[in-house]
Amino acid sequence: NILKATPTVTIPPVASTLNSGQTLASSTLSGGVASVSGTFSWTDPTVQPAAGTSSCSVTFTPTDTFYYTNATTTVSVTVNAPGYPSWVGGYNWAGGDSSPTGDPDGDGLANLVEYATGQNPMVANANPITFRQVQINGNTYLQLSVTRNQSVTNVLIEGLSAGTLSDPAAWSTLTTVTVTDTPLVFAVRDSLPVESNEKRFLYLRFTLQP
Repeated sequence: NILKATPTVTIPPVASTLNSGQTLASSTLSGGVASVSGTFSWTDPTVQPAAGTSSCSVTFTPTDTFYYTNATTTVSVTVNAPGYPSWVGGYNWAGGDSSPTGDPDGDGLANLVEYATGQNPMVANANPITFRQVQINGNTYLQLSVTRNQSVTNVLIEGLSAGTLSDPAAWSTLTTVTVTDTPLVFAVRDSLPVESNEKRFLYLRFTLQP
């Protein structure tokens, strides 16, 4: 049997900043030096550090695994506090519009929607809002649902429905029924069935709160 040596980490890698609610998998490790060649990775990338500065475990895997075993060290990770300004500060906007209504990645999703649903505002994402038609007592209703970023608690999501797109005043929350409203999922349906109405429209409104 060969007694494997444990490498020495002389300079730990540097971790990129996280936004509140993100796991270590979203933080990039760069640099780092050990006594032998190899790579650094998070010991448990599913860890979700709290806001502030945390010390998290990193594993060094040597290139030569025949003579060397893995080594561990700790790395300081900065996590931005919850809030829209802190979320904005976690990205390089490169001159793009960082306002709640901005859409610098051109995917049709306003920054506020990306903030509320845990998306990257600089990368085009698929629409996180899901549409379906539900059957209740023989009637068909429009329904929308969205998965939330659980760490974001200052965005109000509401469902509004209307029978026309030509009159902005027609949109109302009074003609909707909230199906699910949890920290993870929001779902709402129209209260008027498709069968007895010529046209029905439903949308989600996102409002940033203090």
